[in-house]
Amino acid sequence: MSSPPAALFKTGWGRVAVRILLYLLALFVCWLGIGIAAGLNTGWQWLIVVPFAIALFLVPAALVAISERMYWHMWVSIAVCVVLFATGFTVPGDWYLRLFGERVTATVLSQEKTVDSDGATVYNYRLARPDGRPLAGRLESYEEYRLPADVLVTVDPLGVLSPRPRGGWASGVEVEVALVGFAVMAALAIVAGLKGETRRRALGPPVRRWPRPRDVFVSPAAEKPAPAPSAAARRKKPARLKSQKGKRPR
Repeated sequence: MSSPPAALFKTGWGRVAVRILLYLLALFVCWLGIGIAAGLNTGWQWLIVVPFAIALFLVPAALVAISERMYWHMWVSIAVCVVLFATGFTVPGDWYLRLFGERVTATVLSQEKTVDSDGATVYNYRLARPDGRPLAGRLESYEEYRLPADVLVTVDPLGVLSPRPRGGWASGVEVEVALVGFAVMAALAIVAGLKGETRRRALGPPVRRWPRPRDVFVSPAAEKPAPAPSAAARRKKPARLKSQKGKRPR
């Protein structure tokens, strides 16, 4: 009798494949969440980026279970997560806007200057559509535009992400680095899965110590150890029988 299709993914190599796919899916969701949170039109986007970043660095711990307690896969994956974290700020948002974004020629309404951690000047622009409606969010750029100026940007139709330049924020190198990072993570997960399943087959099925066989019944009272006598009981002399009263011990 053949096993049902669902049972094939609960044991053996089917279970390994499911674990690897879930592992890679968790990595992609965390990486995508960092990119979306970093491009939000709010001033508290870092409150959303931090949980996704922590989850990204915790996901490689699953390789310990997949590989049956082998740790080197996890440490290498954590190092690769540093690369994915760096590319997560630009690449996911650019991909989203390239697929679903709307390209418009916006007009610069206002300009604000800030300084980044490297001391470079960052310009934040408020933009408007050709019909005069303001765009949600601000355009961050290192390039200074004169007021008024027309800028080619890609806009999120839902208004969730801030506008970005026509070419996006991510360079071609960043996209290639992200793809290589995910390829390395997939290779590490496959190696961990192969080694883990090989070790499980070599060790054999685990010994189940509980529950006990159904035909053996052990009373709960029998499993409890006898209570130790108290100090008063140990000092108490044994009672003498009536027939021994009045007789002196020899």
